[in-house]
Amino acid sequence: MQEKQKMIHSRAVISEKAVIGKNTKIGAGAIIGEEVVIGEDCTIGTGVIIEPGSVVEKDCILEPGVIIGKEVTVGKNTKIGIGARIKDHVTIALIRL
Repeated sequence: MQEKQKMIHSRAVISEKAVIGKNTKIGAGAIIGEEVVIGEDCTIGTGVIIEPGSVVEKDCILEPGVIIGKEVTVGKNTKIGIGARIKDHVTIALIRL
């Protein structure tokens, strides 16, 4: 079985201090800041900006033009629509009671 690989567009800008999970796709013009962690099996669309210290957990989709502020956590299996803006220090996650 072939190991899954990251698929990063050549025009994406990714900090050397970012961690990108296996089988994650990053589109053209995306900017990934320092100490960002992106989990496995994510899709990061064209022009997405993820600011420093943010975490995008496994199986997330960030559609084109999304901006994620500093120190934001996007919980697993989350989809954020085209052009959405998420402010600094916010957590988006499914909470089961």
